[in-house]
Amino acid sequence: MIDLQVGLGACCTATSILLVYLWCKHRYLYVKPSVVFALLFNLLMQWPSYYYYQTIHDRLDRALPDVILIISSFPLITLGISACILRRDARAVYDNLTLCSLPSYRNYQLLAVATLSCAGIYFVYVPLTATGLFSILAGQDAISSMVARERSLKLLSALPRYAHTIGSVVFANMLAVLAAYRAFLAYRSREPLRIVNTAMRSAAIIFLAAAFAAVSGARVPAAVTLLGIVVFFLLRSGLRVQTRYLTLSLALVLLVPTIMEYLRSDSRDWSIAAAEILHRTVYVPFSAGIENVAYAEEFGRFGIAAIEKLAVVLGIQPINAPNEVAKHIFSTDLVDSAYTNCSFIFSYYAYFGILSLPLCVVLTQCLDAATWATHRLVAPPLQCLAVTNTVLSMLALISTDYTTVFVSSGFVPWLAVCSALGVRQRLHPRSHVRQGAETMYSHP
Repeated sequence: MIDLQVGLGACCTATSILLVYLWCKHRYLYVKPSVVFALLFNLLMQWPSYYYYQTIHDRLDRALPDVILIISSFPLITLGISACILRRDARAVYDNLTLCSLPSYRNYQLLAVATLSCAGIYFVYVPLTATGLFSILAGQDAISSMVARERSLKLLSALPRYAHTIGSVVFANMLAVLAAYRAFLAYRSREPLRIVNTAMRSAAIIFLAAAFAAVSGARVPAAVTLLGIVVFFLLRSGLRVQTRYLTLSLALVLLVPTIMEYLRSDSRDWSIAAAEILHRTVYVPFSAGIENVAYAEEFGRFGIAAIEKLAVVLGIQPINAPNEVAKHIFSTDLVDSAYTNCSFIFSYYAYFGILSLPLCVVLTQCLDAATWATHRLVAPPLQCLAVTNTVLSMLALISTDYTTVFVSSGFVPWLAVCSALGVRQRLHPRSHVRQGAETMYSHP
């Protein structure tokens, strides 16, 4: 036991040192999804696994050495490979981060129309009073709020569910980022009337975007909307970190789910709400992965049937693995849509065993195709906006399956929208941003 824990600690330290080295010497690599994911894995998986090692040891038996090997080696292997490929594309995208400018006002309007259209489709199926967010704000008990959350998103048919997903994760979040940037440009203009006018409109847009993201009553989506703004400005600065502002921004981001946790709990205790959010941030992502592995250890591996869409193509009866694990853990039929979602690093081990290690390394490197696409398909002034969602998608990948991130986290649609905005701007070069804001190609 001691040898495994010591080895895990050594690999955690080595990964952190390598990440710091890349940040200091090759910072441009941090626009690559694989490097961002390795960073998040180190912070949210490796170190918590070391700190809570006894929990893993008590929960697993035969799978323990394999899981420790995967947690220890995956980020090191990933960083080693990622540092050697697509370096020119990463450098080009990094150099364009500071060239960020607003899309044309007409494109801004199109994003707003797309957001409202998705919201309209969603609210046709789910009245506002039936949403999980309304249930929380109305002060309903925890069980009623939980059922409302499930019915207002997870139990919906595909059309309203994907309308909400694309509308909130892509269009609304993109609008929120651009609204914050418009407010920043107005502030730099030093024109008081313009500053007040733009700030009020931007605040309203950001508030509505966060509310639409959180309409199901989930705690994370609204925080992700605000986190997108923080990430955007960090990227726009060329990844130059100002610790004071970054810490304050992240504290404000975490305040949103804390408030929602306070409102939806029966205790109405701020300390309990804050502790729950901290617990879900630090402990839950890796512990959910361990539970999936423990289930596979007890009942057998799921195999390819757990990758539902692929199983259907191959004529195999699909298995909803996260739901099976959740029902085993909680032993309740109250909500059939309960899931024990975890990172594909753990879920793929529950599906395929130790062979998942090379598979996950390869799949993670495939995500870097987004860097290649950003360099070649997205106009330089919009590449900062495109990379913003890359970071958010990698954060989602910490607690979700590999294929889920492509649509549900906006990984592909966001990139496609950024590319389309650039194409439309080239076709309509006369369009411009009102009130003297920067045009799409105002930078040389």
